This record gives sequence, C-alpha cells and structure tokens, in this order.
Amino acid sequence: MEQHAARQHPAPPAVEQLLVGVAFGVAVVVDRFPGEPHLHQGPQADDLRGQRWILREAGSGTRSIFEEASRDVLGPLEVALELGQSEAIKQAVIAGLGIACLPRAAIADALASGQLVALPTPFLALERTLSLVLHRARWRGATLQAFLRRVRA
Repeated sequence: MEQHAARQHPAPPAVEQLLVGVAFGVAVVVDRFPGEPHLHQGPQADDLRGQRWILREAGSGTRSIFEEASRDVLGPLEVALELGQSEAIKQAVIAGLGIACLPRAAIADALASGQLVALPTPFLALERTLSLVLHRARWRGATLQAFLRRVRA
C-alpha cells in the first residue's frame, strides 16, 4: 500500500498583510407591492401591524435584524410565508402575497423598475454593518472590484 504525504496547507496570512475594517452599512428596507399606495406615503407602525409578512428562515441575519428592530415597535407579526432565499421573497412580494424586509441590494432591480416600493420606516432600526477582510497583496479581479463598488454605493 502506497503512503501519501500529509497535505500541507499554507499558513494563514499575517495580520499586517490584511486590509481589515473596510466596513459599510447595508440598509435593510421594508418593501411592498405597489398595489398598496396608502402605505407608500410614510407608514406609521400601526399601518404595518396586521400585515402579512414574508420573512427569511429563522436564524438568517436579515430576519434577526428585523425581529430585533420590530419586536417592541410592531409586536407579534403575522408571518404568511418563511422562505430561504431573498429572491423568492422578492418574487412573493411582487406577486402581492405580503410585505417583507430585505436588504436593499437584493431588491435594487425591482425598486428601479417600480415592481417594489421601499417604505420609509424611521421607527425601525434596520441598519446592518458588514465588514470585509481582504489580503493587501492579492489581485482584485473585475468581479471583486464590481462587488466592492456596489456594496460601498
């Protein structure tokens, strides 16, 4: 039987080789099918109580932020659907099945096309900070550069 040498993994980069702390806020917005114009003029918390909510699955970061922000403001939610992907939630809201809380980046195309409307919700703290760690010496391809431009916008 042939013996194989243990596979060697490269050592992790030293801290000074990393670009750490490039942080940006990702606004998480409540969005609604445009067929409900009374909600688009700046809803109050009372307007959102009793709505049918479409949420991410338990344990997702978006859902955790939303639940924390809405717990004391909106009270118990009527959860119509729980879905595991932002795109599925976006499509359900477009179909008029309820309202949702999603990252703005996940619904930017639907907002731009008018399929969804972002509701102003200053009474909900829906800001999320993400951090990015990059190796200083590594090449950054076009895809990564486009991603960085988008999340910093």
